[in-house]
Amino acid sequence: MGRHKLHKVFDGAYSDYWIPAHFDVEDVKGHWGNNYRMNEIQAAVGRAQLRKLDRLVGLRRQHGRYITQGIKEIEGVFPVWEVPECKHVYYLYTLQVDPAIYDRDEFLRTLYRDYGVQGIQHYQPTYHFTGLKKLGIRGDCPRAEEFFYKRETNLPMHPRLTQTELDCMIDAIHKTAKKLRR
Repeated sequence: MGRHKLHKVFDGAYSDYWIPAHFDVEDVKGHWGNNYRMNEIQAAVGRAQLRKLDRLVGLRRQHGRYITQGIKEIEGVFPVWEVPECKHVYYLYTLQVDPAIYDRDEFLRTLYRDYGVQGIQHYQPTYHFTGLKKLGIRGDCPRAEEFFYKRETNLPMHPRLTQTELDCMIDAIHKTAKKLRR
């Protein structure tokens, strides 16, 4: 799934790219930056992409269901569940691991370092952001954080994934689970 990019830290060891998070939000002198405008080029690209939307979503759904079928029997690994009467678009493929069986960070680390599958954390609790901490906002959702944030990762998901990449991802999840099962 590409070359491994390990972040080197000062003592020569390698850090994990997702810890503490892949981004942070902080104010600049008390101001929060926002820019929701799109320029003409972005609008033109977006308009062209809309014509492809059904096909691209169809590919995502096909990929997501394929991954689910490939990993659904792994103990302590919970794939995406698609409600039968709904249409999941697989914007993300969120995988959860049972903390009684796997340590999420060790699962991510092994998946990436040993098998080249780079998961990523999305939607961390907002009270983790530096800017909100400076405002005195502290975490008050321990159950949600424990159930969702500390158990999940998002796998690579986009319409251009190849069959080989999907098979490698499924194989890597199986091997990681087998290697780390407590």
